[in-house]
Amino acid sequence: GLAPILGGYIMVFLNWRAIYIVFLVMLLLVMALCYWCLPETHGNVSDSDVSLGFGSQLMRHIQQYKQVMSNKRFWGYAVVYYGYTGLMLGYYGAMPFWFVGQYGFGEDSYAWLGVFSVGIYLTALMLSRWLLQRVALERLLLGGLCVSVVPILWTLACQLLGWVNPMSIVIAMCAWAVATGLVFSCANVGAVYL
Repeated sequence: GLAPILGGYIMVFLNWRAIYIVFLVMLLLVMALCYWCLPETHGNVSDSDVSLGFGSQLMRHIQQYKQVMSNKRFWGYAVVYYGYTGLMLGYYGAMPFWFVGQYGFGEDSYAWLGVFSVGIYLTALMLSRWLLQRVALERLLLGGLCVSVVPILWTLACQLLGWVNPMSIVIAMCAWAVATGLVFSCANVGAVYL
């Protein structure tokens, strides 16, 4: 939620190239914090792992990946997770085109419209976490998928009736954020639970 806002201000006060410099500084800062503040969690390598040799260890890891990648249950959840991730990121990637290019918002102000959907998304994630303790995983996932119909129908109605404007886009994205918040945690748990 904060990244597009900060990026907009960097573009206005510096230029778009400065965003990459900020990324570099952030990367170096995070790497330094990880190096100095995160303890090592990997225990000592056992003698059996060392005796296997690199080739044997590599083959063992390849076999594990093959097992996961050939699992239909994993792919069922993963495809849902990837699809919803792509749609959420697609919205945030298209925001400058819509709000700056089409509706004339400033580069330092359009991103504030994304804060609503981020807040709703985070709230839906917390709701999903709470519901996962009370409702079966598949049932909650199906409910989230059904909620996805609302933003789809809203978007189609706005397009057909000529109601496309910044507010209709924000409303559609907020509705999508509810569905995504419900689906993400279920799809993630389902895929990783293996």
